[in-house]
Amino acid sequence: MYELYKNPINLTPKQRRNLDVVLSLNSTIAQAYEFKETFADIMTYDLTIEQAEKLFEQWADIVWESNLEPLKRFAKTLEKHWYGILQYFKSRITNGIAEGINSIIKTVQGIARGFPNKSHLKAMVYLREGIKHGFS
Repeated sequence: MYELYKNPINLTPKQRRNLDVVLSLNSTIAQAYEFKETFADIMTYDLTIEQAEKLFEQWADIVWESNLEPLKRFAKTLEKHWYGILQYFKSRITNGIAEGINSIIKTVQGIARGFPNKSHLKAMVYLREGIKHGFS
């Protein structure tokens, strides 16, 4: 059900009704949905590192007390990346640009089915992106 993944403010009235029905019929899904939305809210607040850390710790404590194993695994992953996540609240910088560049490189590699060396790969990435953006 797509409505569970969509940002609640972007739901149409029909999607909101569908979501409400699902959440009213299944308490486990409702609990998981509430955890997801709380986490998303924390990420959008303009917080200091200290405030974010406190909210994350409170969120994680409640998750650990739940019976939702997938969320417990997610909380464990958060703990592994704790420092980087908290740094986001200081800099508001994500690794989105690096992920985008990585995607471009993988696309070029897939199209070519391999390159004899790294300089050929680098040249093709520059060529592809230069043409795409009108830098020829």
